[in-house]
Parts: sequence; structure tokens; C-alpha cells
Amino acid sequence: MSAELMSRLRVGDEGFLVASLIERCPKTMMLRELVQNALEAAVLPDSTGARAGRVEIGERTIEGARKLTIWNTGPGMTADEMFRMCDIAASIGKTNALDQNFGMGAKVASLPSNQHGIRYRSCRGGRVHQVVMGKRDGLYGRIRQQAADGAMAEVIDVSDRAQDEGRDLSLDWTEVVLLGNHAGQDTVTVPYDHAPDTPDGWVADQLTKRFFKLPAGITVTLSPAVTGGEARRFEPIMARVGGGFERHEAVPIEHGAVAHFIYDEALANPRHPGESAVGLVYKSEIYDVRRGGEWRLDAPSFGFAFGARQFSVYIELPDNFAVLPDTYRQFLRWSRNLQDHAVVRHFARQVVTARPEWVLALLRRLAPNARHVDAARGEMAGLFARLRIRRRWWPATPDEAAPLPSAPAAPQSAAPPQQDSGPKDDFEYEVAPRIVAVREAADAKERGLDGLAARYYGDSHQLFMNLTYPAVQTLRRTLERDGTVAGAAPGDEEPMRRAAQIAAELAVTRQVCRRLVYALAKRESWTNWQVDQAASPYSLTMAADDDAESFGWARGEMRRQLG
Repeated sequence: MSAELMSRLRVGDEGFLVASLIERCPKTMMLRELVQNALEAAVLPDSTGARAGRVEIGERTIEGARKLTIWNTGPGMTADEMFRMCDIAASIGKTNALDQNFGMGAKVASLPSNQHGIRYRSCRGGRVHQVVMGKRDGLYGRIRQQAADGAMAEVIDVSDRAQDEGRDLSLDWTEVVLLGNHAGQDTVTVPYDHAPDTPDGWVADQLTKRFFKLPAGITVTLSPAVTGGEARRFEPIMARVGGGFERHEAVPIEHGAVAHFIYDEALANPRHPGESAVGLVYKSEIYDVRRGGEWRLDAPSFGFAFGARQFSVYIELPDNFAVLPDTYRQFLRWSRNLQDHAVVRHFARQVVTARPEWVLALLRRLAPNARHVDAARGEMAGLFARLRIRRRWWPATPDEAAPLPSAPAAPQSAAPPQQDSGPKDDFEYEVAPRIVAVREAADAKERGLDGLAARYYGDSHQLFMNLTYPAVQTLRRTLERDGTVAGAAPGDEEPMRRAAQIAAELAVTRQVCRRLVYALAKRESWTNWQVDQAASPYSLTMAADDDAESFGWARGEMRRQLG
């Protein structure tokens, strides 16, 4: 019936389609695709029924230059299978499906950086066949080679050549050699022909960023040329959980997902070569990974106001989760609705509420003491109630379990009283966010607060105050001059300076907190984008700069500090 109703769509310009698929592929997916293919083959028994389970990443010298190789055990390919394997959307021994194999990955991801050639060799039943793919005269395809009988062919038998090179023909294997864009290119250290350059150890780094765990019984070995030292096994994150990290706990969250909390005190040392990270895990691979400074900037959204250097978080999704990899497997997309990218930030609130007690205990230990600044939460709570702002932040944070601190009483000349209990009814008012004081310039820069007074993280309901911001110090100096004019008693200079600092910090924090409350009050009538702009770091910073509003209150607070 379908044949009578339908005519199949065909490709109008096959060469353009092939080139478009290849040249739009992110170069950095090359290693992932080659290693994933090797892993999928290595888990299978070969033609003799043996299962060696080995993947080796090393090098071979070809035409005087080192070339990166990926070698694996598993079912070898015949000459016919190698020919068919080269086509787009073709794979051998796998099912093509959106949630399984696309039949494009390795060759599509490798050809942009290996137009001189990608050499495939495969041994099956003691015979080794070879095919080379590359780009010639603007076309991608199989490069014809000279066979032993002198004829030119796409796939040739190189069994004798492989045996002369000392290759083992008693088991099945497949090897990929990256020939680069020209014969003299060292693809071990310069895999992308300097566009872009890669650091030393790039192979291990990219594998760590991508593979959360390996299939059971599989070993991946990196040669000395690849490591820059000794040969070693690649150990993904989950392989190191048993002894490489101090603490690890997997906590179930919604819809069958699991949040992995990993703690390693050694990472607190800036000279440590490792990095903490956050990422999404789907079918043993990591997506949307954020490491180092990127992770520390986002960490407050996941409930890690401090300690992000030592903590890593991975959200592992079940295989039936409503996501699909995109065409090049660089991103995950939601499989429903508009198919937007699925990113780790979408799971931030679940991570906040899933943090186990040992994690919370370490976070409390790492948090600095700034209770006088946190006292501004008292006024925020009163404003939320007076403005009848409905509660949106439901999960309890560690600080919410403790009594809400009270803000100091304001002098008569200052703004309305800070503690406003609001109407007495069953209405659930918004809770005051936790206030995190940042006192070091380097810490402020790392958290994206360089030149900004504050940043609000809605996912974890935390307000970061940059107490190195110039408005704080300007107000402090003004208060000190005011105290000097008022005639501080001899010996009171140090207490006066300390009181001026506290009053300045609290006054600027108070200004920012009030701006944030009024921004959140617009959630019922404004769009999310408009509310985000009102609560943005730029809006909060302008509130901090309003020293005319804060001076009178700060002056009264300084006097209160001095008794």
C-alpha cells in the first residue's frame, strides 16, 4: 500500500550532502567517535568466539611521521564489509536508529582533520584488508590503492605486509590510522593540523571529559607516545571511585536519574593537575561537562557556594530517559516538545535537594563566617511578607533549618523598620535567600563578580555579595571621616574602623537585598526574562552604588556598633 501512495525522497546533490555532513561536524568529536566504535567492537567475540576486550591508542610511523592509531579486538571485517562501512549512514553489525547507531560518527568526525587519509585495516580469519578514505579534488571517498597484482582497487589485501610488520594475524582486530591533512603531519600531537592546537596529554583529557565508565571487562591502554611518559591504562571517573577519591555517594533523584557526589580534598591545591567538574551522563558518556573555572562559576546554582574545587557532581540519566543525542553526539536534546538542548543546569535544583548530610557538613565547614551580613535576611523576610510574595523556593537549605537572623534596629532617621512580620494568615511567603559573602578579590573574579556587587542564583536561592566592590570601601571611608569629625575618643580609632567596615558591608548588602526582593515581587506580573533582568548582577550592582540612600542608615548602624 505504501508503495502505491508514496515516492521515496532522493538526494539531489549527493556530493554536497556528504561534504556538508562532514565539514559541519565538530572536530573535537573525532576521538570520541573512534574510541566509541572500538569499545563497541571490543565487547563482542571475534569470528573464533574469543573475546579479548582490548582497545589500544598508540602511534605508527608512516612516511617518516608519527600517526595516531586506535586498535581494538572484536569481530574483524571482510573486504566487502570494509567497502560498505565507508558509506554515509552505513555500519557493520549494528542497528541504525536515533537512539543507537547513526552510521556516520567516526568517518564523518575524522575526515575534516584527515583529508590526506584515514587508513582502516581489519583482520578476520587470518586475512587483513585495507581501505583508505580521504579527500581528493574536492570529493570525499575511498582512495584507490595499488594491490599486490598491480591493479587499483578501493579495498586491498595487505596480509603479507601486516605480517612483515609483526602484526598478530591469529586473532581478529581492527585498526584506524589518522594520516592527517598532509604526509608530514604528526597526528599524535597535532591531530587538527594546528586548527586548533592541542595541549600535551590531549588524548587522556578528552577521554576523561567524555567517558564516565567503560563496558565491563574492557581495558583501554595509552602508549608512551600518547601519554608523554609511560604506557598506562585509561581509568574513567567511575573506575576511580573505589580508591581515587576520598568520598562518593550516588543519590537517586527524579525519574530514575542518579546524582553522583564526589569529593577529593587534594583538588583544593591549585597545583593539582586534576579538576572538579559537573556534567550529564547518558549511556556511560558525559555531556555538557563544565570543569574548573566554568564549574566554580556555576556551582552555587547546584548548592555549592564553597568547595567547588573539591566537589564534582554528575547526573546519570537512565537509558530510557526522554533525551536523544544530536546528529554529531555533541549535545543531548529533549526528545519531546521543542527538542531544546538538555543541559546539566536543568537538574540544579534536584542536586541541591539531594545533597547528602556528609556533603552539607563539609560545606558548612568550608563556609566563611559573615553573620553580620547575613543579618540582612531578616529584613528580606519581612519585605517578602509585606509585599505578599508567594513562595517559590520550596527545598530547605541547611541555613533555613536555623533561626532566621535578625537585622539590627534602624535609627529613627533611617528607612521603615526592618522586621515586618506581614499579614498573619496561611499564605506561604518566599523565604529569604542565603547570603554568601565574598571577601577576596581573586575569589570574586573566579565567581564572575569582578566589577559587580552581587549575583543571585535562583536555582539554589543564594545571593553572593562581593564585599570587595568599591562601593563598600567608599562608604567605609566616608563613615570613618564622619566618625573622625564627630570626635572619636583617643584609642577608639581601631574600633571605629571596624564598626565602619561592618556598617558599610551591611548597608550595601541591605541595598542589594531590597532590590532583589522587589525584582522577585514581579514574578506574578512580568515574564521570566524581565524578572531575570531586574535581578541581574547589573541591576543589583546599581543598587549597591546608591550611596545617598545607604549613608544615613549606615551612619546609624555604625553608632549602634560603637554602643
